[in-house]
Amino acid sequence: KKTFMRQTIIVVICEVLLGLLEFSAKCNDHECVEAVKDAIHQAALIIIRRVCYETVHTEKGSDGAEKIKVQSRVLSLEAVRPITGMLLPQLYGKDVEAPNERRMLEIWHEILLLLSPYSTSFVHVDLDETSGGEGVDGTRRHRCCHDWNDVAPMVATSILCIILPTFRKMELPTTLQHDNESMEKELFCRPAYSSSVWHLIRKGLGRFGETDNFGGSARNGGSGPLDDEAVDKIYGDGLFDITSPESRDQLLRRRCSHILRILLEYERVVVSKKAPAKGSSQESGNSDDVARKLVDLWTKYVLCFEMLEMEIELHLVDQVWPTLIELCAACKNPSSFDDGGKEVEPILRLPSIVWDDIASVLSLVLLSDAPTMRKLGLFRFLGGYAGIESTVTAKESGTVQNSVTESVYMKNPKAKYKIKKKTGIKTSAEPAPLSIVSIGFVVDVVIRSYDSLIGTKVGTNIQIDEGGKLISEDVTCLLKTFMSNYVKTLATAEEDNCRLSSLVSAVFGSKLIDTHKIRTVALLYRSVADALESDERVTATAALEPA
Repeated sequence: KKTFMRQTIIVVICEVLLGLLEFSAKCNDHECVEAVKDAIHQAALIIIRRVCYETVHTEKGSDGAEKIKVQSRVLSLEAVRPITGMLLPQLYGKDVEAPNERRMLEIWHEILLLLSPYSTSFVHVDLDETSGGEGVDGTRRHRCCHDWNDVAPMVATSILCIILPTFRKMELPTTLQHDNESMEKELFCRPAYSSSVWHLIRKGLGRFGETDNFGGSARNGGSGPLDDEAVDKIYGDGLFDITSPESRDQLLRRRCSHILRILLEYERVVVSKKAPAKGSSQESGNSDDVARKLVDLWTKYVLCFEMLEMEIELHLVDQVWPTLIELCAACKNPSSFDDGGKEVEPILRLPSIVWDDIASVLSLVLLSDAPTMRKLGLFRFLGGYAGIESTVTAKESGTVQNSVTESVYMKNPKAKYKIKKKTGIKTSAEPAPLSIVSIGFVVDVVIRSYDSLIGTKVGTNIQIDEGGKLISEDVTCLLKTFMSNYVKTLATAEEDNCRLSSLVSAVFGSKLIDTHKIRTVALLYRSVADALESDERVTATAALEPA
């Protein structure tokens, strides 16, 4: 009841401020308009802080001793909706000419705070606060709320979806400014070259949670890529239950893909202006050419991501694989982007695609609500048709004619899409090595996806159209062969031997036994054990680092 009352009060305050702004604009009173905009700006900052931070203050008890009391954040995430829907568009919308620079820097400072990692230290969240995070009276201080890792990205992405069309052109600070001295040494760049912004985008795109939600309750419709008319669906109009972890993760993924699209649209304009004239003898390997290729590559990436996020029709999903193969070919670096959000220096160009970016796209298929889509994703990935190098050879278990027997899991309906073994679109892209696939992806995504099919009507058999004939493939055989090849790849990798030990620990650990079906556990045990016994090098490597 208190939450509802607070939300109602916030909406009323926003309506009053908008009414004052409209009246001042009609009176052509510039000073009054700026004063109202300052009030709107301050109201937005106050609401953001009450959503994200908890207050710590000291008070004297009956015995005279000072006690520390913590007041949890006052407002819920619902309070952000009036800001993004009513207040911020008045300050940074498309129709606003020359937004106030001071207000822009202050709201960007608030964004940088939200992009900071969780800390128990006191933070600067009031404009009149002194060094150390203490209030004017020295007793009230603020720090990140206990659920910061969920709240901060939701608030930051909600605000960025509104302000980025204006802010993406500006050179903005990359570090928090606390005094004049630090301001002079600060580094500035466009948001597209901010390490903190990229860290937020990549972490948001990879949010899938730890709970299985294969019933479809988190998918709230929507088809096709995100456009200006669909922005309201991204930052709050009642379509999503943001209290649900699954819906919150999905909403965060969609916001981050929209933010990435906004940044790429402007960067494409920038690199197109630097394009060499026709007939010029400009070298193809210069920095401008590299920048254009990166923009093109990331544009393909965001289109693939949005397609897989919004669609569940197999004939549409199957069109993504050729582009995904091209993205995997560009992913030669197995390193992760996750630096804990500590880097603040601007990057010199758009970052290259790494495995974690590819994993986010593949997870959309392998952890989809639709079981047929999960099975298709497993077949493409485990069979080596998703751009990852694999020695797996799909074993044909027999040719199936149009009259399919009742024992086959997936029949051949004449009016439905037929899955082809290969997509039919030729590409010259070389597949990425199997060694770049992370252990976390194999355990938390691939095995989890396979386990969700066990014991269901969909099963693990899939009918594939090859040369006009239907053949039956078993995803179980593909997973067994993949795990064997993966173990051997990790054992022969020259970088380090710790990865194989980590994989063995995960497969033979108690967590996997407790959370997966017996059939899945038995398959993994047999696959890994056979691989360890089949090659002396594998056995020796595993022995070096005991699980």
